[in-house]
Amino acid sequence: MKHNPENKIKKLQGIISISSKGTGYVAIGDRKDKQDPEIDAKHLNTAMHGDMVEIILHPKIKGKPDFAKAMSWQRQTAEVSKIITRAKMRFAGVLEAENDMYFLKPDDGKMYTDILIPEPMLNGAKAEQKVFVEIVSWKDARKAPEGKVIKILGHPGDNNTEMRAIAIEKGFDLELPKKVEEEAKEIKKNGIKESDYAGRKDFRKTLTFTIDPSDAKDFDDAISFRVTTPSLIKEGVGGWKTYLANEEGESARGVQQGQSPFAN
Repeated sequence: MKHNPENKIKKLQGIISISSKGTGYVAIGDRKDKQDPEIDAKHLNTAMHGDMVEIILHPKIKGKPDFAKAMSWQRQTAEVSKIITRAKMRFAGVLEAENDMYFLKPDDGKMYTDILIPEPMLNGAKAEQKVFVEIVSWKDARKAPEGKVIKILGHPGDNNTEMRAIAIEKGFDLELPKKVEEEAKEIKKNGIKESDYAGRKDFRKTLTFTIDPSDAKDFDDAISFRVTTPSLIKEGVGGWKTYLANEEGESARGVQQGQSPFAN
């Protein structure tokens, strides 16, 4: 938190945190013994969670009774006077419609207002779809911000849709770069080469299958076995790193021990 050089008007700068109730708090690094100034919702002036803001401290009311102190009524209050930098301008959520007006209900619990989407900014999105929206204008704190749909994610509640919404709002791209896609197509076209599995253990001729559920997002746990003699079975179980280590150093087990994968 940096102090403004002006002495009479108490202006400070800091990162604002906004609670689920829409109340803001600005941490002041050089006042560790005091509570962070509280910003009432009506004094946020379009500030959003994580923004760097300038605030003006309100003068404290003197002469309050002792019971007021006991109820923490002495907390320093303030109001946002300027947005210095924005932390976030894009939000995922459900597009809703009411009286021929479209607006986004953000998934982010820290976003305390809906985002109005003018019809020309829908970009093909329809009500009740999960979409990703960018705020394009918010000049009047008394009104909702305006935004535009930049991506349609799918239907709310669908597992893939919700995963995409979380990923894109955290800043991850939903599509791989074009060069990566082209390289993958080239690998598929040329097939597996000997150099691709040099130094690796080849399980293509060993019965090996995943033990992850069918709806898993990654398949990184496996089980396999093979009959080495009519009375001995060799097994391997675990995550890929553990599994390969087990397979490398495990000695042949008896038939009864080899039944454990079936029991599991």
